[in-house]
Amino acid sequence: MDKKTAYQYLNKNKMLNIDMIDGLNSGEAEVIYAADNGVLLYNTSGSSYLISADSEIERILACVDKNARIFMAHQDFYIPLLKRQFGLDTEMRCYAAVYTKPVAPEFKTDYEIRQLTIDYLDTVLNTYSYISNKDYIKRRIQDKYMYGAFLGNELLGYIGTHDEGAMGMLEVMPSHRRKGIGYALEAYLINVLLTKGRAPYAHIVEDNQVSLALQKKLGMYILDEKISWVFK
Repeated sequence: MDKKTAYQYLNKNKMLNIDMIDGLNSGEAEVIYAADNGVLLYNTSGSSYLISADSEIERILACVDKNARIFMAHQDFYIPLLKRQFGLDTEMRCYAAVYTKPVAPEFKTDYEIRQLTIDYLDTVLNTYSYISNKDYIKRRIQDKYMYGAFLGNELLGYIGTHDEGAMGMLEVMPSHRRKGIGYALEAYLINVLLTKGRAPYAHIVEDNQVSLALQKKLGMYILDEKISWVFK
């Protein structure tokens, strides 16, 4: 399918569709459908479909594998159809946050931030609140998409990027919270992404007010529209 047509549609609301634009730019997403009514992308590493559309959703969904199980919906009106057509039963509503400045936030630390190694897999599995999928976490660490804050060999906290490119998996150990470690980790990751020419953005689960406050403190732009992960 035509990338040019996809970009034309997605750029009409660049902030809302930044994840899809970033996926196209990086080559991690491929165009399945692109027209003046919407765009459908497939994220190859995460086996997920990303949709942004304003009409003719049935026409778009006809291009989706019938066994699809994970969707990112950028509009609400077709979520009931997604659930019915693909037998999905879970919806995770999120705020979308985008870092729009050319330079990452400044931070100072008395600890080191470096890539996380597989030695810390069990620690992440035992402490991260939202994902318990061992294979997924293991793959993100092995592919060098996760970073940790270390004081010596002690892990103070960690962060990473998800399959689709969103910043996330941020966790600070309870005994080290309220010390600015979460801020430093995300500021560090923003700089990594900017250096790579990627768009720093995050999807914040709507009831995670602590994370939402952090995004605002970092200077992230919070969209009024919410997006939804729909899956089984």
